[in-house]
Amino acid sequence: MSTVLLANLKPHCFGLSLAYIPQLVLLLVAFPERFSLMFGLAGMGGSLGMMVCPPIVDLLTMTYGWRGAMLIMAAASFNVTAFGAMQRLPSSGYEKLKKEDIESLSDDRPRDIRSKLSAFASALVQWLSMHLCIEHPKVLLHLTAWPLLGAIFAAWMVFLVPHAIARGIPSFEAAFLSTFVGGIGHLLGRAIHPFILDRKLMSAFWMFVILNLVNTVSFFLDYAAADNCLALMLLASINGAAEGIVNWIIPSVSKELYEESGYVMDICIIGTCLFGAGEILGGFLAGALYDMTQSYSASFFSLGFMAAVTTTMCLIDRLASKCFNETN
Repeated sequence: MSTVLLANLKPHCFGLSLAYIPQLVLLLVAFPERFSLMFGLAGMGGSLGMMVCPPIVDLLTMTYGWRGAMLIMAAASFNVTAFGAMQRLPSSGYEKLKKEDIESLSDDRPRDIRSKLSAFASALVQWLSMHLCIEHPKVLLHLTAWPLLGAIFAAWMVFLVPHAIARGIPSFEAAFLSTFVGGIGHLLGRAIHPFILDRKLMSAFWMFVILNLVNTVSFFLDYAAADNCLALMLLASINGAAEGIVNWIIPSVSKELYEESGYVMDICIIGTCLFGAGEILGGFLAGALYDMTQSYSASFFSLGFMAAVTTTMCLIDRLASKCFNETN
């Protein structure tokens, strides 16, 4: 099982970062003042996909089998490449290279294998922004939230339907929870929150904290809902709205907390990779917990616990940032 986990963890983490980071960086550079609005509107497509894709994949699976369905979905995913090619950064000026820079570029003296490996490792660390964790260890508090968010979202999506079926809800109504009720909450959350942030009615940080607390409470209330379909629908819509917002405003939270330090983009690059890793680990850990307890309620309770830890880490990070600024 651990081998399968690692085999999926690496490509998923790497693939998610390749898909999300260019779009994230593009919007950070192109819309520095209204990033929350533009990034929030861009995220509405994911909410629509959450409602549309599951029934389509189910239909494709029944028609072509799992392999055929996955091949068709993989081909459909190539639209990301086409639309990505259409994206352009705002035009900027070019600065003439200094003479010493040109000389250093033309230096083609042979180097031994050790120096080449050292240069490659240094470039890799720089590219992944991992140097940030060494230079500014305080940021590790904030980065902890990213994999936890990925874990909560993936586990909630994977176990929402079987959890409802285990409670005695018919399979059609259980699927309705995920594709429609959860999706509608997800879509409404992503449609409304950009305008709240853009009009400065609430900061991204406090919206993140409040919605994580709401998410925590709704996960803990899941056990009390039992087999009440209406209560499960209400909780699914709350979770959908909260998940749709907190996963999408975390870059805005990073921007609020660390904009003055000048390494927001580095945080977002590392965080996106950690989010992808969290998605794989979240599903694995929630599944392992179900195997041990034979109860989806325990898995949902663990998601509430992770949401509470996420909130706590962000509050500690905010407090640490204030204390650090006051001492300097």
